[in-house]
Amino acid sequence: MNTVKLFLAVGLTSAILASPLAVAQQDDTSKDVQDIKQDKQQFHQDQKALIDARKDRNQERREMNQERAKLHRDKAAGDTTAVQADQQALQTDKTELAKDQKAVREDAEKVRSDRKDLKADRRDLRKDRKARRKAH
Repeated sequence: MNTVKLFLAVGLTSAILASPLAVAQQDDTSKDVQDIKQDKQQFHQDQKALIDARKDRNQERREMNQERAKLHRDKAAGDTTAVQADQQALQTDKTELAKDQKAVREDAEKVRSDRKDLKADRRDLRKDRKARRKAH
């Protein structure tokens, strides 16, 4: 009978002592999980924006190629004023496209960096969970 009381007392004492710790660990874990979910959502939004930027860049490239073809047709026809105007417009488009391409490359680098951070966060969370499981 005394051993049963002893086991109950030890069990209740350890449950009382462990419960605030367990709640605190669970709160930290849920907060980490929420942060990772938000990071993941942001990463997917960044990826979608990057894809849209690439689509826009490709569309601009197609338009520039069409203008270039028109320029060659005008040259073949001998229309010099139209050729000069088209060359200026084409040069302007090239500079804008170069700026857009640079911005897309920077965005892609940011997305890759965010992805690495997200992977590191997940790895750290797994390590924390594993350490908590071993501690129990």
